[in-house]
Amino acid sequence: MDTIKNTIGDYKKFLDDVYTNIKGVGIDVSDFPIDHIAYRTTTKERYEAIRDELQKFGTILSEIIIRERPVAIFKLNDPLEYKGMKIPFFEILAPAQGDTFYTEGLEHAEFVVSNPLSEMTKKYPSIDFYFHDNEINPELILKFPIQANVKFHELPIDEVIKLQEAKP
Repeated sequence: MDTIKNTIGDYKKFLDDVYTNIKGVGIDVSDFPIDHIAYRTTTKERYEAIRDELQKFGTILSEIIIRERPVAIFKLNDPLEYKGMKIPFFEILAPAQGDTFYTEGLEHAEFVVSNPLSEMTKKYPSIDFYFHDNEINPELILKFPIQANVKFHELPIDEVIKLQEAKP
């Protein structure tokens, strides 16, 4: 039987690692839904092959160029399920030019926070967040030694796509 797990790997183990990382730094994410998880490839050919395979499991909502490489967002036909949560979207990233330090596989989970990001940094002043000032949806990033990174943003990815499409 062909399943999304055959294409992207053990996403439940990956999310176990994400939550272990979050717990280790003391962040409470119990009120924050994960809107998507992301898979990074190491070649453009692998990106295209996995992107094409993922079309069995969902619809591409967006495929845009970010940092001179394609990034696709899928709305999954059947959301990923994890401990009572449903994760409706999936992101796949081709390598950016010069990216040689990443391995292929599930890379990060993105949480939607209910308050401004500034409140999160005030609540957790001892955590060294990396702030990425995306024009539409800024994010706080936490990188961990194992590839189970976390990003926090204020808008769900489908809303971000609508805003991107509405820009002249």
